Amino acid sequence: MGSRPTDGPQHVRALERANHVRCARALIKRRIARGDVTAAEVILSHRWELESMRLAEVLRSQRQWGSKRCDEFLLALTMYENKSIGSMTERQRMAVAALLTANTGAMSWNRSARADLGAGPRCSALTGLVAQAPLGRRPRRNG
Repeated sequence: MGSRPTDGPQHVRALERANHVRCARALIKRRIARGDVTAAEVILSHRWELESMRLAEVLRSQRQWGSKRCDEFLLALTMYENKSIGSMTERQRMAVAALLTANTGAMSWNRSARADLGAGPRCSALTGLVAQAPLGRRPRRNG
C-alpha cells in the first residue's frame, strides 16, 4: 500500500551512502590523530564525504586538541564551531589551514626549545595556547 518498487532500493542506497560517509569520516579522524595527515590538509581537500562535517570535529581529532583549545582557535578566526567544511569559502579554508600550519610550526619549535631547556611535560600543553594568534570577539549572529 503506497510502496513503489523504487522505494526500497532508494532508501537502501541512502543508507549505504550514509554508512560510507561515516566510515570515511572515522578513517580521516583516525589518520589525523595518528599524524598521517594534518587537519589543514583535510580542510583544504574538497572531498564530498567531508562537506557536511563540522570544522570543530576535524580540529578536535588532532592530538592535544580539546573543546577549549578548539573554541579559542575558532574565536581567533571569528568562526563558529558548528561551521561545516563545505560551507566554508576558499578564503576561510586558507585562513584556517594557514593558522593551523603556523601553530604546528611554532609548537614543534617550542618542543625542541623546551627539550634544550629541560622543561617538563606540563609546559607542552601551555605552549600551544601561547603560540596561537590573539583572540578576538566572536561575531554576533543576525536573525
